[in-house]
Amino acid sequence: MRHTASRAIRLEELDLPHAPLPDTELLTPGKRAQYDKLRCALEAYWGGMPPREVLRLHGVSRQRLSYHEERFFLPHADGRVWGFRALISGTRIKNYEREQPSNRETISDGAGAAGSFTQLLKAYPSARAVLDKAIAKEEGKEPESIALNRAALHRAFLAVLRNEGVGPTQYPLCTATCAYEAMRNYVLDGIRDRGTGAARQGIFGQDANDGLDGGSGKTGWLQPLLPCDIACYDEQQLPAIGTVTFEHEGQQFVLPMERMSLCVLVSQHPKCILAYHLSHRSRVSSADFLETFNNLLTPWSPREFKALPKLAYKEGAGLPNGVIPGFLEGLRIALIRLDNDLTHYADAVLVYLRELLGAAIEFGKIRRWLTRYAVEQVFAALQKELSRLPSTTGSGPADRHVHDPAGNAVKWNVSFEELSELVEVIVANFNGAARRELYGATPLEALHREWAGRHAEGSAIPGYLPTLAEHLPLPVGICKVTIRGSEKKGVPPYIELDHAKYTSDMLHCAWHLIGTPMIALLQRDHRLIQIRYPDGSSFGPVNVTGHGSHSFHDRATRQEVVRLHKQRAIQYAGSDDPIEVFKAHKVEQMRTHANRNPGKVVRGSNKVLATLRGGAPIGPISSAPAAPVAPAHAPDDRSLDQHPAGGAGESEMIEELVYRQAHQAKHPIARRNGYLLSTTMLEVARKLIFTWVELGKSGLAFAGSSRAGKSTALRAISAALRQAFPDLLFVDFSSETQTPTDRYERLFTQFMEQLARGSSLRRRTQDCHALANCLMSMCRDSGAAHCVVLLDEAQRLGVHQWEALSILWNRLEMNNFGMCVFSFGSEELRHKSKLIQDGAGSQGVAGRIFVKVFDFDGLRTRDELKLLLAQFDEKLQFPDAQWPFTRYFAQAAYDRGWRLANEADSYWQALCTHSCIDNLGNGRGICMEWVVDPIHYVLKDCLNNPQCIPGTTPLDWAKGLELLRPKKIY
Repeated sequence: MRHTASRAIRLEELDLPHAPLPDTELLTPGKRAQYDKLRCALEAYWGGMPPREVLRLHGVSRQRLSYHEERFFLPHADGRVWGFRALISGTRIKNYEREQPSNRETISDGAGAAGSFTQLLKAYPSARAVLDKAIAKEEGKEPESIALNRAALHRAFLAVLRNEGVGPTQYPLCTATCAYEAMRNYVLDGIRDRGTGAARQGIFGQDANDGLDGGSGKTGWLQPLLPCDIACYDEQQLPAIGTVTFEHEGQQFVLPMERMSLCVLVSQHPKCILAYHLSHRSRVSSADFLETFNNLLTPWSPREFKALPKLAYKEGAGLPNGVIPGFLEGLRIALIRLDNDLTHYADAVLVYLRELLGAAIEFGKIRRWLTRYAVEQVFAALQKELSRLPSTTGSGPADRHVHDPAGNAVKWNVSFEELSELVEVIVANFNGAARRELYGATPLEALHREWAGRHAEGSAIPGYLPTLAEHLPLPVGICKVTIRGSEKKGVPPYIELDHAKYTSDMLHCAWHLIGTPMIALLQRDHRLIQIRYPDGSSFGPVNVTGHGSHSFHDRATRQEVVRLHKQRAIQYAGSDDPIEVFKAHKVEQMRTHANRNPGKVVRGSNKVLATLRGGAPIGPISSAPAAPVAPAHAPDDRSLDQHPAGGAGESEMIEELVYRQAHQAKHPIARRNGYLLSTTMLEVARKLIFTWVELGKSGLAFAGSSRAGKSTALRAISAALRQAFPDLLFVDFSSETQTPTDRYERLFTQFMEQLARGSSLRRRTQDCHALANCLMSMCRDSGAAHCVVLLDEAQRLGVHQWEALSILWNRLEMNNFGMCVFSFGSEELRHKSKLIQDGAGSQGVAGRIFVKVFDFDGLRTRDELKLLLAQFDEKLQFPDAQWPFTRYFAQAAYDRGWRLANEADSYWQALCTHSCIDNLGNGRGICMEWVVDPIHYVLKDCLNNPQCIPGTTPLDWAKGLELLRPKKIY
């Protein structure tokens, strides 16, 4: 038995083999060596070895032996003794736990609060839950917000404590900072321990995640087993601005355009660019995605450089499909990694391409590039090269090395063609450069080594079908269409898409398919589309008919032509080529922009660049009309646009009459705002506003009777202003409702809703700051320094809302943006302007918005009515120049020499009789709607009533007025 200072130990009673032991595998090498030394020393001491021998052999003194022997027998929390676990240093150290209450008596700022925050969290679990929820401390949960606002979190934390009954004399409310620093340290420690990227991003920003993940060794859970198993796709705008050169009337102009986008498909291992596509669109679409894969499936060949003849590839550069033999036959892309751009969710990607290639698609987390690091690293390498250009945009607006990239692009004439050739060389050279991760080999060499002998080895994954080449070129989009037609009316089957009809020899006879839904595969040339059945089987191609078949154009151009035609910005007859008319209009716009804003970017022209070049990828733009291309098939489907002007015999005349009667619902007079009449008042208002806009002056208002044509005039003037002044920003607003709630916010909310109509950015309430920022952003995007506001239904605004408009004016002026306001409203607008002008506190509104109030009169004289009717005889035409409105509804009389203008006297007399006034010209005139509706009635009566023969029988103006108009029409 050995005696110690504390107890007598019987060695035979010590059950050392079953003494509690620590897990030594978890110890560091240093702590493990120390543990082994102490255990051996203690067992030798208990075995009877004298302390001096223990000190000589193990280096442990008698005092240390007694110390560890004492700790060996102390009780542990698990109910046993500490045993050999006590030999590990630091195991019995406990976290400090405060026992003293935390209040004003025990704490003074700067001292006495140790352990108070931990004590607080234990006492109030609800407060702790607020912090843990914000930083997502529990496994498997994401933080409640990606933007972690510590100040807001502190306020919420204190609110919970107050609800729990914590008073001002208790911690933390008794301190000056209310435990803000302690809460901040708790949150940061929780983020570090938890490691949530979203919470880390909320505090430190996205760069923190990028940097930490980049060196963390994290990888996606799916890794490629063979080369090109996994491919990453992404798009990025080029960090440089290019120019286009166009010719107009013998002169050449150079204009900077919007930045192009580079679409890249990169294999994850090895890091090799498989294909790329350079998109001219300012906003990429699913068409660019398909173009990239079209380039993947098309063999690459070295390009002949015309813009930069001295440019050359490095040795070993190129793209795999064209350099590596049998690359496409051995290619197996099993997974395509994309980001969450909305264009990647299109049917063309998720349905068509996935079925064609048999690959799965993976969408990564938002703002997390980790799963697509390969393509992001490729973009970084390419951007480093392109940033050396004089027209570079650098890393962003804050890049101090960048100055006027658009001006430099014009100065050095950095053309789109030169940028395109430069990108081609940089991409090809990337694949031919030695990579460190490949031990000095190039990506193409690594792929060539892997592809050697693949046919002999075979593969468990099936390759692409031999018929894959039949799908080339891939479509640029897909959409659903329905086959239309009527066997009863003799209208052969056709497909209508983007206001044009498509058919073919096969479809022309397929009467049984009328009403069948089909799938349309859109092509770069929108004159041709491929049709498929819903089950995927092919029907064949169909061609556009009519005047849309003359010249090359894409879908974006067709939609732009339709939009401009509806706005009457461009006009064309049935025999004209609308694409050539559009090109002339666009070139004229670009010429005006080049003269007024040299060195400024042209907004919105990139999407129609291919059409302006006639389908050629590169080359100057010319205003000379291109030679028309005949459509593949243009059958006589008896559409309104293609119906013959007249027949030689009586049967042809009757057939045409029946046809026009059946299709009169398509005529512009059957649609509201289907056409525009030029009136004296419209021309007066247009000239006044044009003069004021040229002078930069504001405050012109027009007041007139209801239904006088003010809104129609405003739309026409707005379209004319946009065409005449492309360097200004024009915004159309309408006061839609009138309520007793007369507040500033009401005006801002109404206008913001109209600006963001159809957008997800609409909110319930807005303020002046938000509306001003929106207008200034629109000015910057369009390159304008002046904003012109055209306000309709202005009489519905209250006095406070007019003052809010004045506040908006001042906000724009403070930021060096001008603003002009032109108002249209009823007679009530005149009374409100007088109240504002007479008010002592509204002089700012009067001087900015109500400088001059003009009358907007209706039709006042017989001569004005005759000029109005004459427009139906000549100017207004449908569907082409051979069919003026009058001839469409009264062909026989028109061909005999009768004109609607001849009816001016009888119609004027009917107007005077209906209103019981001898001379309508003494007042404000007749409201335009009350004048036009009877004209529509009479014209339709001429078409549908066989007994109505213009020029022989008088037209029934009185009946039209009685049926359609009120008694008071002036």
